[in-house]
Amino acid sequence: MREFPDQVAVEEENRSMTFSELMQNTYAICDHLIEVGISAGQIIPILFDTSVDMVMTVLVIMEAGAAYCPIDSEDPYLRIRQPVRDVKAKVIIGDQVI
Repeated sequence: MREFPDQVAVEEENRSMTFSELMQNTYAICDHLIEVGISAGQIIPILFDTSVDMVMTVLVIMEAGAAYCPIDSEDPYLRIRQPVRDVKAKVIIGDQVI
C-alpha cells in the first residue's frame, strides 16, 4: 500500500478507490465512529451487498479496534434481528434499511 498509493485497491462496476483514497476515507470515518461511541471490543453488525463500501466499513471497524458481524441482507427480518440482539449491538452499519 505505501509503495503503490495510487494503485487501485478495490473496484466494482462503476467505482474504484486507490489505496490512498481508501485509507483516507477509512481514517475519517473511523474518527467519526469513535466520536459517536464505537470502541474497541464492540461487535458491529454490517449489512451490505459486497461492495467498495463494505470493504471500507470492515477496515473502519477494525481500525477502531472493534469486530464486525456480517449479516446477510437476503435473510428474513427475524433472522437478521437475532445476531444483532446476541451481540447487543448499539449500531448497525449498512447500505440497506431493515
